[in-house]
Amino acid sequence: MLHQPEPYLIRFEQVAHAAEARRRGRFTGGGIDICLRTWRSLTHALGFRIFYRVRLCLDGIPAHAWTPEIVERVVGYKCAVQCIVTDLVQPDDTRHIELWAWTADPSEIPKRAWLAFTHRLSDGSSAVFIMNEPPPESWQQGARYEVFIHMPVIEDFSSAARNLQAAIDDPATASVTPIRRRFE
Repeated sequence: MLHQPEPYLIRFEQVAHAAEARRRGRFTGGGIDICLRTWRSLTHALGFRIFYRVRLCLDGIPAHAWTPEIVERVVGYKCAVQCIVTDLVQPDDTRHIELWAWTADPSEIPKRAWLAFTHRLSDGSSAVFIMNEPPPESWQQGARYEVFIHMPVIEDFSSAARNLQAAIDDPATASVTPIRRRFE
């Protein structure tokens, strides 16, 4: 077959028929090869575990760039943004943007990044580049901002790894309490 097989949901009228089909797992009919497996929304996904939730403060993003897309791009390659705490449209405090994110290793989160806004007068287009190394001075046409990334709180869920399957199987009875560390 040249293409990825398409998933279909099959519903059985009788429980016995569903059990028999599941037991066999595979059958053919009318020249079609049918493979059955229990439905999962993440069939082709690869699983991984992220045990650290961090509170981040992004200092130095100019007000015109306070958008969820830019915030996510600044921290996105080492973190998965959970929520942005700061109101980006009408902020009460414009010193920094606060957010919660998940990461596999808090020490890999960069301490600073650079935003470079370029503008081409010929066609009116613009672009935003986000870098973890300072851009070379020679090529830059536009505006550059240095963004500092502060991490005031880390919640360490790695102690839950010992009993992770029990927590997944029965989340109501699992008491997963993180170790919380604060930094000034």
